[in-house]
Amino acid sequence: FFFQAEDGIRDHCVTGVQTCALPIFLGLLPALRSSSFALEVARAYNNWVAEYCANSGGRLNPIAMLPQQDLILAVEEAERVRKMEFPAVMLRPNTVGGLNIDHPNYERLWAVCQDTGMAVLFHEGYGVANIPRIGVERVNNTMQGHMVSHPFEHMMAVLLLITGGVMERFPRLHFGFMESGASWAPFWLNRMDDHAKMFAKDHQQLPEKPSYYFKRQCFLGIDAEDPLLPTLIESGLGDNLLFTSDFPHFDAPFPGTVDVFLDRSDISEKVKKSILFDNGTRLFGLASL
Repeated sequence: FFFQAEDGIRDHCVTGVQTCALPIFLGLLPALRSSSFALEVARAYNNWVAEYCANSGGRLNPIAMLPQQDLILAVEEAERVRKMEFPAVMLRPNTVGGLNIDHPNYERLWAVCQDTGMAVLFHEGYGVANIPRIGVERVNNTMQGHMVSHPFEHMMAVLLLITGGVMERFPRLHFGFMESGASWAPFWLNRMDDHAKMFAKDHQQLPEKPSYYFKRQCFLGIDAEDPLLPTLIESGLGDNLLFTSDFPHFDAPFPGTVDVFLDRSDISEKVKKSILFDNGTRLFGLASL
């Protein structure tokens, strides 16, 4: 982030981005023991980012953080930020406060987000909050931990939200999975479809295959230079991918992120438009660009 919105708009212009949503890295928030303190931290950030984006003419769109330690407080904050015209909230996919994201206590939050048209985004983090993270108990360095924690936690989140029936119960709720790569999706959806069929006696059956719910309701952030993007499109996921600049992270191509994507010759112009504009418009409910 930048101290002034004008700085953010200037640098987004340099890289070719005209309108964007500003996801927040939740960091230590889920690890705070006091839910009331976590709520105050979330409110302070949400108030600040709303003011930050207010004078951008709609070019910068704020994403809210919520205190997952207490889902009653999370619902209250979600209702408050929706009145402030936030298009989405962001959560950690991890187990927080002993609860997975398919726990019944999340149902009120899902209902509020669906009824108000807010998307739910997930962003994993490594090396900050001391909360459960899949696979990190076996790694020896940051590279290993970062590599496994982001995609593995999002794969688990997709598994829980779909096979736990959340997407069946909330068919109009959109979910976005940010900064975990996207090339894991075809493998994971195929494996879920197979397991739902092979282990049909072991779990409550859904009316549709897991991949159906994903394609109906889920979005994945995609890096501009991802070499497996054509494979994702061939797998029928072209309408589920979002362009992400990853700016200002050290590994983001800057300036020229959009040019890197537009210069690709291995995907069609129609698909480029979907990833750059149409899919994000659907996820966030923003005015058509």
